[in-house]
Amino acid sequence: TAADVEAVADEFDYPCALKPVHSHLFARRFGLRKKILLVDTPDDLRLIFSRTEAMDLEMIVTEIIPGDDDRLGSYWTYRTPEGTSLFELTKRKLRQYPTQFGLGTYHVTDWNPRIAEAGRRFSEQVGLEGIVNIEFKLDPRDDVLKLIECNQRFTLANEIFRCAGIDLPVLAYRSVIGDAPDPIRRYRTGVHLWFPVEDARAFISYRRNGELTAREWARTLLRSQHFPLLAVTDPGPALASRAQLLGRALRR
Repeated sequence: TAADVEAVADEFDYPCALKPVHSHLFARRFGLRKKILLVDTPDDLRLIFSRTEAMDLEMIVTEIIPGDDDRLGSYWTYRTPEGTSLFELTKRKLRQYPTQFGLGTYHVTDWNPRIAEAGRRFSEQVGLEGIVNIEFKLDPRDDVLKLIECNQRFTLANEIFRCAGIDLPVLAYRSVIGDAPDPIRRYRTGVHLWFPVEDARAFISYRRNGELTAREWARTLLRSQHFPLLAVTDPGPALASRAQLLGRALRR
């Protein structure tokens, strides 16, 4: 509320961010790629909040954790009502667009014990069930993992799990119908998921900010790549997705 903003405006560290409570309502106003509104001063906070309030958008004021985007990592699991984890996986977000506060454009599976332990502790203490995705960022100021968000749903990076050996939709479906799937104890690390068009846009931003050169970007791509939609054996989803984008562009 406006009263909440006044209470914290002069106490919060800047820059900070206003983040929507309901992302789908926010996206209708600001587009799918914009996830937060950056705030530089107390007056900015008051002004930007008043605009979102006029749009009937509920917002949260949140700290911004500094550091490069590759400090972002996430913990994934599927928890049964009894609290059993059917698998555990960690993943790094190597790049995103827009940079700092965007959607992941290049991901890799790994195994990070610190992230796994933090995610496991959070899941158990909150009592989460079903699909669990908890994102952290390693804060360079104190080398502590900071919670970014928790999503209990599929995401755009879903295909990376299947490529790594965990078919998450099938596992979730079998769990829901009471089929009691066996726990999965192994998966492939080093599996990359690449969004080519979005990652090219991310590269341009990183290069503009002096964070990445063309040679460095190209070097990261010299490995086997997996794609969120594109498959030679099943080209329909990729073609449909590109057709939708073309249609939107023509309408604009």
